Amino acid sequence: MGSELAVVVVALFDRFVLRRNAVKIVNISKMKDSELVRFSLGFKSSQAITSGTVTYSLRNKKRPVAIVSKSRPLDFSKSGLNLEYLTFSREKLEKEAGEHLEGTWVLDVKIERSCSRLNPLYKIFPTVARHQEEFHIE
Repeated sequence: MGSELAVVVVALFDRFVLRRNAVKIVNISKMKDSELVRFSLGFKSSQAITSGTVTYSLRNKKRPVAIVSKSRPLDFSKSGLNLEYLTFSREKLEKEAGEHLEGTWVLDVKIERSCSRLNPLYKIFPTVARHQEEFHIE
């Protein structure tokens, strides 16, 4: 009974105090591209990500029902600073907005990481980093 309790305490300490699998979104910037609406996402990871997901959406601030969302795995991120590109088709955004793209759009980004070979609590309580920022799109 004592050794099982010790394992649980160590797992809880690792997950909620040490946060070995912590991810932090450092910056997001809009890039110039004539065919796509493209953003550069910079994030820091305390360890290499072997099982993670980035989910991102772009929402028209003037017409909030116009939303385009995407999700994809983050399987090849390394420990330290990482860079990912988030892309949206201009055609798809115009179709969703029902008008020209010009205006303020809100980008929501969520990175979810749920992998740890040593601690199963990361599967139950994944590490999540969120960021929201407004951009003017022309």
